[in-house]
Amino acid sequence: MDGNNRWSIKKQISKYQAYKAGAYNILKIANYLFNSTNIKYISCFALSVNNLKREKKIIDILLRV
Repeated sequence: MDGNNRWSIKKQISKYQAYKAGAYNILKIANYLFNSTNIKYISCFALSVNNLKREKKIIDILLRV
């Protein structure tokens, strides 16, 4: 979820809270789409190969969410 690190700094919250908020927003959007449209499938990318090059601490946070 691109931008969550920057958002956590801007909002002065933990990275875990930022990634959790991002995941929650994806669920809200998905529920809206599934309940309000004929959309049956969506694709979301939460972790890319480039993200795996980040420090272990960040990867551990991502995997906990």
